[in-house]
Amino acid sequence: MVRGRPKGDGKTELAAAIGCVELALAGQHGFPPAPEIPVAAASFDQADLLFGAARTMLSEGPLAPFFECYDTEILRVDGPGRMFRVAAQAGTNDGLRPTCFLADELHEWVGGKERVHLVIENGLAKRRDGWSLSISTAGSDKETLLGKLYEHGKKIESGEL
Repeated sequence: MVRGRPKGDGKTELAAAIGCVELALAGQHGFPPAPEIPVAAASFDQADLLFGAARTMLSEGPLAPFFECYDTEILRVDGPGRMFRVAAQAGTNDGLRPTCFLADELHEWVGGKERVHLVIENGLAKRRDGWSLSISTAGSDKETLLGKLYEHGKKIESGEL
């Protein structure tokens, strides 16, 4: 799923909240029992905005007793499941088995970073019902990853695919 909205629209916080729900409801209501949720962006600092929002939601609210929150990882206290920040750097994310992938600022994923997105997304096939949420401000370059995903979505919407 791709969500494109203007700057300041709360995309990052929405994605963080969705990741928190995926992690908090592990094994309930059809959610995977051992969620693995990588959080990435074109830069480590940008990924930390999304991850940091999730960390604050879980460490500062009523769910705090159920999670251990660290600089780059949030763990469930009662069993398997984690949300973790990853680098959008080629060759560092092979072998992941995510249940949900959160990607921020997709319009910035150019060059080798596009391959990182592909590698993590391909890992979703290793888990039942794996899915991703990529968020971005609107872009105009159809040759970027965001542009390609937008065009793919339009083809699905029209029935072409």
